[in-house]
Amino acid sequence: MPKPTPFITIPPPAKRPAKPEYEQQTIILVQPDSHLIEKGCPVTFSVVAAGFPPEQADELYYEWQLNKAPKAKPTDNPTSKIWSDFEFFDKGFEKAPGSPNAPLFTIPEVSKDDVAFYRVKVTPPGEKAVVSKPAQLWVWEEVDSVLVHGTVYTQTGGPKICPGSYNKRVDYPGVWPDALSPGTARDQQNFGTWIEWFDYYYVGNCDVTPMGTQQIAVAVANNVTHYFTIYIPARKAAPTPYDIYLTNFH
Repeated sequence: MPKPTPFITIPPPAKRPAKPEYEQQTIILVQPDSHLIEKGCPVTFSVVAAGFPPEQADELYYEWQLNKAPKAKPTDNPTSKIWSDFEFFDKGFEKAPGSPNAPLFTIPEVSKDDVAFYRVKVTPPGEKAVVSKPAQLWVWEEVDSVLVHGTVYTQTGGPKICPGSYNKRVDYPGVWPDALSPGTARDQQNFGTWIEWFDYYYVGNCDVTPMGTQQIAVAVANNVTHYFTIYIPARKAAPTPYDIYLTNFH
């Protein structure tokens, strides 16, 4: 007679791990955009933030901040020419006049006094605040061609042939050439600074501004968006807003 199959005893599992505790946090899903706005027109900055748990979204506190003289930190890609690749110090940002407790911040009529870096600080109840990346506001006005007001920020570079040694810079947004003929770029504040330009295809050059005219020629290779940067050496005045005067651009 065959032996009965023995019962197999399965030992009870070890103590089950506790369910993970999800950290309550707020994240910024959509960062504020930079804007180039004509003088006297409105501008709106916006942000999309999400809280955890989701119902916390109605309890988030918003504070819009500005900085007219920020400082850029070193980056993983120091050769980048694009300011949005840089990181900026927290110091120097302060609550913007008229800042609402809301994800939208509107300036009804911009002037050059509004030119600055803007960001928003989002604070959930009882938790640590999160801060958006900074966005720039540039203001332009029509003066024969265009005059663009930008914000000076601290970033050390050089020495090299172009743009030479500098400790401050101003970046300007994309503008379009009026034709494929040469345009000009003028530093409205200094001579002996360097103006660099490049287009959508990274075709460009840079040159030092001469005493007297403070103006350089800009050879346009492609009828596409062009970007400008003024590099300011030490001992040169660097007020904000810092203006660039462009002819044959719009």
